[in-house]
Amino acid sequence: MEFPGKKAIVWPALAVGIAGALLLPWTFRSDSVRTQLARQITEATGLQTKISGRVSLSILPLPQIKVRQVGVRDPGGAIAIDADLLRGQLRFLPLLTGRFEVAKLTLERPSIAIDASVAAIAERGALARARQTRTDTPEAAAADSARLGTFVIEEGTLHLQQGGASARLFALTNINATLDWRRLRSAAALQGTAVWSGEKFRIAGLVSKPSELLRAGISPLTLAVNTRLGTIALDGNLSSSPRWQFSGALKAESESFASLMEFATPEYSLPGHFDHASLSAQARVLAGAVALTDLKLLLDKNEFAGTLTAQVVDGRPELTGTLAAADLVFAPNFNRVSRMFGSSDSWNRRTLHLSTLSMLDLDLRLSANSLRIGQVGMNDVGLAALLKQGQLEVSLASTKAFGGAFRSRFSLANGPAVPSLRAAMNFEKIRTEELFKATAQSGKLTGVASGEFDLRSGGTSIQEFVELAQGKALAELENGSIGGIDFDRALHQAQTQPLSLPSELGSGRTAFRRARFAVDVENGKAKLAEAFTESDTLKVLFSGVVALATKTLALDVNAISTKKPPVSAMGAGANSPQLQLDLTGPWARPSLIVDAESLIRNSEAAAPLLRSLSRKPGDANAPSAAAPASAQQ
Repeated sequence: MEFPGKKAIVWPALAVGIAGALLLPWTFRSDSVRTQLARQITEATGLQTKISGRVSLSILPLPQIKVRQVGVRDPGGAIAIDADLLRGQLRFLPLLTGRFEVAKLTLERPSIAIDASVAAIAERGALARARQTRTDTPEAAAADSARLGTFVIEEGTLHLQQGGASARLFALTNINATLDWRRLRSAAALQGTAVWSGEKFRIAGLVSKPSELLRAGISPLTLAVNTRLGTIALDGNLSSSPRWQFSGALKAESESFASLMEFATPEYSLPGHFDHASLSAQARVLAGAVALTDLKLLLDKNEFAGTLTAQVVDGRPELTGTLAAADLVFAPNFNRVSRMFGSSDSWNRRTLHLSTLSMLDLDLRLSANSLRIGQVGMNDVGLAALLKQGQLEVSLASTKAFGGAFRSRFSLANGPAVPSLRAAMNFEKIRTEELFKATAQSGKLTGVASGEFDLRSGGTSIQEFVELAQGKALAELENGSIGGIDFDRALHQAQTQPLSLPSELGSGRTAFRRARFAVDVENGKAKLAEAFTESDTLKVLFSGVVALATKTLALDVNAISTKKPPVSAMGAGANSPQLQLDLTGPWARPSLIVDAESLIRNSEAAAPLLRSLSRKPGDANAPSAAAPASAQQ
């Protein structure tokens, strides 16, 4: 008996298969396709599915179905999905029996809305059946054998909202993601990309035992999110009872912390480079709360340790934490800080945007053995920052610096009318020469200073804050000097060679044993209520006003010798030598002007001539005509 060859069998079978593939789509009615596909989606997920658009079915090269106008809903309103087009890759063999089994489902341009205020609980379908069974039972094994498949989103959008579309929390756009979950007992893997606030994120995650989460159990979880701004990774356990939470290791890293913060708060920029940053901690993540313990934070080579907690309290984000460090070094961009306040001649008039102060509440404590900002060094630093309902308070506990100590308090409130500000400081035994050197100032004033100031203001710009400034300031110094003029030498020059005095101004220093400057500030003008320096031989008095708003000053300076004046041409019992000057102009480039009349009146060389010119002819005490000639000799 002869058997037909392989070709004789294969070719007819292939012909039958092709013919069946060509004829199969004609055997399905559109209504039946919609019904079966909607039933299968509901059977797998428990979500209500409605398909109202056109249906097309193709068999070659792979069985595929396309339907338009697809809506998937959770009965309680927790999830709503609307897609222009759904593509389903079908398993071939079930088709031969007239059934649909979707192996891969793709949604094109779907719009997904998730309401965080509503719990999504499916009452039917494979997920519901698994949830209703107990772990390690035959019923659980049977439920876990249910087939699911692969779910793909192409160019989708997702809106997370709280209590309806009018209260959207954030939105993801350009979502391209794949969820691979073949069976309930299998691991569920997620990979994809999405755009948030213009930044593209790459996401990869794996839930090892998703079916256990349906039964209020625990599943290992790994999740990684990458962007050009940095990365974040979770590795631990995810549990669903009594509420959803993650516990495990968290790691995050960014090569540009300044860029990351600029993305988070675009209206503000950090006053420094702040390049590399990394964080590692044990994390506990709940709905609306993140707690970090065993925290290790590295920021520009500065190491911090402590705890941080972020949560939502009564609808407001709140950040609390305690951080400690050994030695901290920061290199701020002083040019950027200076530009924030203005130029050397004027203050910044740009409107301050302080709405960020009302975005969250903050309670942060920081301690460090030492802190260096640029060239400014401090020891035993204790800093506390409290932000509550739009009011920021920053306080610095007693901190050692420049040979002394200081403590300060600063508050800024985003008030209902205009922002308000208050700044106060107490300082003791600060070596001003070190202070000016560290802050790159000219160092015109040296000595050991103690004092305080308390200033308050309000406004919508730096300029307005200065114009409306009110308060008081006091500084007392010991054993120091004022640069720019040697008053002892100037007094001597005024007595002997008054005409050469202007050339002496602008150089030298005046030493003092004690100095005191008391200032009253009102509407941006600082009035010298009491200001003097004194030594064993000299006292210098200052009076006048410094206009803070225009950065100008108008001061009267009176230098008085405290030496007992000798008997001279000015006569016995004459007043002590004095020198009066005017210090005026921009405070960055002030002018020191001699009071000419005072100079002549107090000069030993010029005073006799001034007296002779001021006497009337015929005065009995008038000198003879020969007197000037003898004086000139």
